[in-house]
Amino acid sequence: MNQKQTGRMVFVTKVLSGAFVVLGKRFKFLHSDGATATPVRMKDSRYQMNSQTTRGSVVPRSRWWRQCVVAGTTVVMVAVGGSAALAQPASTTPTPPPAPVTTTAPATSDVVPAPALTEDTADPCAVPTTTAPVTTTTAPPVTTTTTAPAPPCDPATTPVVPEPVGPETAAASESAPASAVPPVTPAQDTVAPLPAELMPAAPAADQPVAPDDLERSSKTAEPDLDWRPTENPKSTIVPGQMRSDREEVPAPFTKEDADKAEMLEAQQRSTSGTSRMSLLATCQTYWPSPYSVCGDIRDKYNSLGGPASFLSFPTSGNIVNPGNTGERVTFLNGPIYWSAAGGAHPVVNSFLNRWGIHGYEAATGMLGYPTTDEIVHADGVGRRQEFQRGAIYVAFQNAIGSAIRNGLIRLFALGRGWCRSTPLPCR
Repeated sequence: MNQKQTGRMVFVTKVLSGAFVVLGKRFKFLHSDGATATPVRMKDSRYQMNSQTTRGSVVPRSRWWRQCVVAGTTVVMVAVGGSAALAQPASTTPTPPPAPVTTTAPATSDVVPAPALTEDTADPCAVPTTTAPVTTTTAPPVTTTTTAPAPPCDPATTPVVPEPVGPETAAASESAPASAVPPVTPAQDTVAPLPAELMPAAPAADQPVAPDDLERSSKTAEPDLDWRPTENPKSTIVPGQMRSDREEVPAPFTKEDADKAEMLEAQQRSTSGTSRMSLLATCQTYWPSPYSVCGDIRDKYNSLGGPASFLSFPTSGNIVNPGNTGERVTFLNGPIYWSAAGGAHPVVNSFLNRWGIHGYEAATGMLGYPTTDEIVHADGVGRRQEFQRGAIYVAFQNAIGSAIRNGLIRLFALGRGWCRSTPLPCR
């Protein structure tokens, strides 16, 4: 019994109590031992009754109480039954659990649009699994609605959830063979091998001897007797795979110089559209020197031994001389000069010192361009070098050297065969 029913019972009880009080005041009863009771008349004339009638007869107290109890019980049952009936629901069907909240479309359409995704709504595209629909029992009447299918998932934007891997699946994946797709390897630079004509020759046994006097010596570095061209040079810098990463870079060059030299080697020896004849016509780089030597000067340098010769590594490319009369390339231990008339020849040590005193190759100079290399005399001590307009003679290793122009004086000296008594040695 709920609170409303209890209130109604209290109200009915109060009404009945009031009714009993009124009836008790209306009638007065006399106690008798079985004799007929004498009624007491009320002052109100409407209630004056004939003593011979049943309505006005005096009723014994016990009977009156029984009638009151019967009447009161009837009233209570009617009141309680009515209030209980009002408290009962219209249907005795058990109330089902609240149905899930859905968004229904307007009456004109039987298709309900898919609800928008919220934090509480699961994303149908999040997990590629099929979930059984939840069936709920609703009170009649039952309304059937059609839910619009969700739009297809976009594989580009929908995250793919991997399927759970069990122990059997993991064991099968471990025992499965490797993928048939070959691993991707970086493209390798393809370069042609260096032609034999460009390989430096072995250094000659008779090499120029540098004087002890540093002012007359052009030597600054030792030859690299173990030098060789770079095998399969890289056209771009690949960290950890350059030749400078495997070998020590000789002074005075740096790693940057060495990497640049290797890329120049790859460019000059690239096989894409490059023939053997074009390789012979191009310049050549000698790692780790980042300079390229070209033309007749390159050929002369290779014939002397390249980096293993007394010249060591190049320190410049081909330089055009003033007046466009020839070219030169400088090396660590001296230059090579070239002219169309005299060819390419090195000038080093005391010869270079004396040639510089007389103006080098300039037209106003005494000697002009060299026309020979150093020539060792028959005595094995003295040397000379021929130039366009004269020669330089060196009597011994630490000699300053003497220059003599072509002419009568030189012819006279050569004719007399001066060898030891003068600075002009014999031929």
